[in-house]
Amino acid sequence: MKTIRTVLSAAALAVLVAAPLGTSAATPDGRVSVRFVQPERFTDVRDRAHGFESVRDAYLVDLQSWLERRATPLLGAGQRLELSVTDIDMAGDFEPLRRAPVDSPRIVRDVTPPRIDLDFKLVSADGQVVRSGSRKLRDLAFLSRLPESRSDPLRFEKGLLADWLARELR
Repeated sequence: MKTIRTVLSAAALAVLVAAPLGTSAATPDGRVSVRFVQPERFTDVRDRAHGFESVRDAYLVDLQSWLERRATPLLGAGQRLELSVTDIDMAGDFEPLRRAPVDSPRIVRDVTPPRIDLDFKLVSADGQVVRSGSRKLRDLAFLSRLPESRSDPLRFEKGLLADWLARELR
């Protein structure tokens, strides 16, 4: 387990040096930008869900690059999408009697669905705001859906975001 933590920490550090959190990162063509607003206050962090900041940061960097890749093909010609994620509560939870969450498994039950709060702005090629708003994303049926990857620790959160992108950007 110690080796896994070391590898995750090293990978997170390498990724963070390339793309630090707290800044607005955008795809190379500048069409999608994702910003995490005060990630240290996200529900999972506040509730001790990630024992190490490096694990949390690695998850956020993964989610950021996934959002950029997933949203770009859904945009119309010249459109831009600006996302500000204000809270993430991952599906599942840790056993309450465990002390070190990084050593304990995340228990996923239907009563602990993924939750993501975000603000967004969809901007047209001429700079006009096409659509904007705040969304509180929830998926109470998340366990009945087939995830893209069963081994991805963010599979439920990515499924929630994929559904929202498809609805919002169609």
